[in-house]
This record gives sequence, structure tokens and C-alpha cells, in this order.
Amino acid sequence: MDATIAALLISLAACLANVLGVALSRDRRTEEDAIWRGEVNGKLDVVCGIKTDVEHLKEECRQNAKNVAVADAGVKSAHHRIDELARQLQADAGRLQRG
Repeated sequence: MDATIAALLISLAACLANVLGVALSRDRRTEEDAIWRGEVNGKLDVVCGIKTDVEHLKEECRQNAKNVAVADAGVKSAHHRIDELARQLQADAGRLQRG
């Protein structure tokens, strides 16, 4: 009977050691998971921030394209007026020479 009690005590001690080991490793795994999730969340925040920045840059590009189109139209109009003034100056110069 002593051998049976000794085997039972040894089994009980092994069980307790196993339960303690699982509990301790679970805490470590939970901590490691929390750290990992924090890193992942941080990276996702960066990615979402980059996405927001890209959308903002796209909108700025659209606005810049509109501004360039407006400026281009103004330059064409100014060029047309300059050409018209140059023709008038040449006509006036021709009249003065004849005149």
C-alpha cells in the first residue's frame, strides 16, 4: 500500500506542477499576445494614417490640376491680348511712318 500511496502522491505532485506550468505559460502567452496585438494595432494606425495622407494628396492634386487649368486659360487670354496689342502697335507705327 505504501507504493500505491507514493505513486499517488507523485502523480498528484506532477499534476500540480503541470497545472502551475500551464497557468504560468498562459500568462506569458497572454502578455506576448498583448504586445503583438499592440504592435499590429500600431502598424494598422500607421497604415490608416498613410491612407488618409494619400487621400489628402490626391485631393490636393485634383485641386492643383484645376488651378493649372484656370492659370492656363488666363495665360492664353493674356497671350491673345498681347498679340492684339502688338498688331495695333504695328498698325499705328505704319500709319505714323506714312503720315
